[in-house]
Parts: sequence; C-alpha cells; structure tokens
Amino acid sequence: ALLSDPALVGHIEFCPCKIFNSAEKIHWVYHDWLTGDHAWELQSLLPPGAMLLGVILSSDKMHMTTFGNHQAHPLLISLANISRNARNKVLNHAYLLLALMQLC
Repeated sequence: ALLSDPALVGHIEFCPCKIFNSAEKIHWVYHDWLTGDHAWELQSLLPPGAMLLGVILSSDKMHMTTFGNHQAHPLLISLANISRNARNKVLNHAYLLLALMQLC
C-alpha cells in the first residue's frame, strides 16, 4: 500500500546515495537511512537488480475510551525508504497499523 500511494510518489528512494555539502566532496551529509554507511554495505551484498527496503516499527501508549478504561500500544509500520519529510507529514499516512496490543 505504501509503495503505490500517490501521496508518496517521488518521495521513495531505492538506491543508496552519497550527498556532499560541497563540490570538493569532503563532508558527507547523512539525512536518511540510504545515505548511511550501513545501507551501502548491505546493498553491496545483494545481487544485481535487488533493492533494499528498510522497515520502521514504532509504538506508543494510547488510551482507549471505547473499550472502557483500557490502554493499548498500537504497533505501526512504515518504510525507511520514504523520505523523512514525507514520512512525518500526518496527511501522507505513511505509517500503517500493524497490530494493537492491549495492556492488561
């Protein structure tokens, strides 16, 4: 669902890249996971044509008034390949509910 979401078109990267802050290429700028050293190392281990998909899992406590005075932890999933700016915009719905874990 995330890969085909029209709101995220143009905000998903599949190949590691290096971004420098000057033409001299002295300082490497890290801003998303595909600009990091580990992404380059992992990509070099894959066969030609294969791509990395990074997964982000997050959770937070949520009060559920509909089911009485209970609390739950929603487990959300997203892709690290989505640019940070697009992923963090609430209107893009870049996080999907994976599970709802009720606390007793």
